[in-house]
Amino acid sequence: MQSRRLLLTSFAALALALVSGIASAQGSQRVIKVGALKLIHSITPHFYAKFAPAGYTIQVIPFESPTDGKNAVLTGTVDFGTFGIAAAMLGAAAGEPLVVYAPQCNRGMAVVAGPASDIKSIKDLKGRKVAIWPAPRRRS
Repeated sequence: MQSRRLLLTSFAALALALVSGIASAQGSQRVIKVGALKLIHSITPHFYAKFAPAGYTIQVIPFESPTDGKNAVLTGTVDFGTFGIAAAMLGAAAGEPLVVYAPQCNRGMAVVAGPASDIKSIKDLKGRKVAIWPAPRRRS
């Protein structure tokens, strides 16, 4: 439990460091906008406010997909977000200016298979098709 508290405190401190310029530019309003998925493994940002220093408010903005959240970070709709590594890798491959700085929620994303499947480990995926939510296509 103590390590989780330390992790949450670290995330709150990182969020403050990332957006301190934004907060000071907005005067006394100190709102940190955090993007999160509408999934249980993205619950951590909902606890950031508990660890934020006086004068700061954490606003969690929910997203339907990792790509939507990643795009919100790029456009400045949110100050930072907690989304899947796949969306970040696809964005980086497309030349988008992204930085992946930490995992969250104890590796909350997972490869899953049905209970009747013969897939019991990552090694069992060899030779099979695996799907990932793609980034939206860019218009030329």
